[in-house]
Amino acid sequence: MEECVGKCGPDGSTLRVGRPSDNEDTAASPAVGTGPPAATPPAAPPLQLSSLRSRFTRLRRPQAPVRARPPGPRPSRPVILFLAANPSGTARLALGEECAAIEREIAMAPARDDLDFRSKWAVNVDDLMRSLNRLQPMLIHFSGHGSCAPGLRLPEPPAAPSRLPGDSQRDFEPATAASAGPDQRPSSPALEDTGTGIYLQDTRVTGSALAKMIASASPEARVLVLNACFSDAVAASLCKEVDCVVSMSGAVGDEAACAFAAGFYRALGNGRSVGNAVRQAVATLAALQLPDEHLPVCRTREGISADDIFLCGHEPWL
Repeated sequence: MEECVGKCGPDGSTLRVGRPSDNEDTAASPAVGTGPPAATPPAAPPLQLSSLRSRFTRLRRPQAPVRARPPGPRPSRPVILFLAANPSGTARLALGEECAAIEREIAMAPARDDLDFRSKWAVNVDDLMRSLNRLQPMLIHFSGHGSCAPGLRLPEPPAAPSRLPGDSQRDFEPATAASAGPDQRPSSPALEDTGTGIYLQDTRVTGSALAKMIASASPEARVLVLNACFSDAVAASLCKEVDCVVSMSGAVGDEAACAFAAGFYRALGNGRSVGNAVRQAVATLAALQLPDEHLPVCRTREGISADDIFLCGHEPWL
């Protein structure tokens, strides 16, 4: 211990302050004027893995079934793919008016910058597969003709008002095609089939075939809208590949199809769920006193609710 002589104390004595040498342990000599060293707090017990797992289980939310993503970048915004087909030899449909109504509603909606609307016209099988591969849509909307097997046609309600003159129906009538002249008959033999399905520009596509096309080319698609007559006949097979299918259970007129589409996408653009969008669209048909308000059907995959599916305003990719 080395000593340092300082100023005198109050009684005249010399005040000596000890300074430890380099060879002495400083821990053994507490600093002058200080009390005993503070007690070290006890270490926290280690976090058990089981406790961490239970906390994570309480916080996480249920998610849709995980499906393999195709290679390549994911779209920055949910894509709505509008597909239109009006084969030769079939009644002309107001597909352009329907597409314009959808674009107008999305453009006026608060979430217009959150949605990417694309349209493809006179779509055949190859066009559909190219669009699914390239765009990876979250929602696929088909507008055109549909058909059902004999015996599945639903009668109109007795009190339903009559349709307006010139309001085409979106179903394909095999009997009408067979009785037409040679120049008016469909050129494709598949169009003369009486089975269920929707009609692209070149052929009829069954529900199981459409499900395979979507599963292989666009596995992240969650919602399928079939704005065609009797399309509900194929909805069950499609629900195996997408979370939600919106379809028609009978013959729907052009005016009702356009009004339904406008009401549906108006709601989606305002951040509403798919289930709520269907209800709003049906309410629009009822307000317009159209005879088709009973036709829209919303079906979902087992364990999933349409009220939990959003395109914007929530987490659309979950």
